[in-house]
Amino acid sequence: MLNEIWHKTMNIRYQRYNIVSVLNPNQGFTEFAMKTILNSREWSKRNTVRVATRTTAEVLQGNKKTYTVDLARKTCSCGHYQQNDIPCGHAYSIIIALNRAPRDYIPAVFSTTTLRNTYCHKR
Repeated sequence: MLNEIWHKTMNIRYQRYNIVSVLNPNQGFTEFAMKTILNSREWSKRNTVRVATRTTAEVLQGNKKTYTVDLARKTCSCGHYQQNDIPCGHAYSIIIALNRAPRDYIPAVFSTTTLRNTYCHKR
């Protein structure tokens, strides 16, 4: 069983190494992060923001549901922001309303630099 786990782990590392090898050097974030960011950006277009402080706000969706976001704590009452620290559509709405750069709210773990450093070993 341990051998199977080892083989599976080595296969996954090799697959990720191959992914890193062909990454566009200008791409700032991983595919997962980019997909999540683009989805959040689409959601944010349908929201209205009521800013409370420099880091908190209430976000009203088109269906009249409201959500509370705290950028400092990386939380949203929808729960999606807390899943992986990538801003959900509600948080993205606040970031844009405050004229801030969304990339500043993406954890470094999702950068292609981190991915390269993890899987591409220089000799």
